[in-house]
Amino acid sequence: MNRNLMEAIVYLAAFLELSDDDTVDPDSAVKQLENMSVILQRLSADERHEFIAFLNEFAAEQEKNWASKDFLEFIRSFAYATDLTDEEDDEVPELS
Repeated sequence: MNRNLMEAIVYLAAFLELSDDDTVDPDSAVKQLENMSVILQRLSADERHEFIAFLNEFAAEQEKNWASKDFLEFIRSFAYATDLTDEEDDEVPELS
């Protein structure tokens, strides 16, 4: 998978999830996040593992760049929240 596309997906999803109600209509945000989840579930097993590995790497990079705690938590829960994995072991570890 293309890293730029994976990064764009994460940033867009984070925007929809983390924006306040004045910025994004909550119902529209939920609908779009659900649509994104359905599409991401179509990834092959190899693509899912690659995307999850990207999330791990991206979270580590963002932590080094002092990203907000909310953004880091979002990245770390993204694979599980979008049903890319039902095994929490594949999920990016929580902040310490």
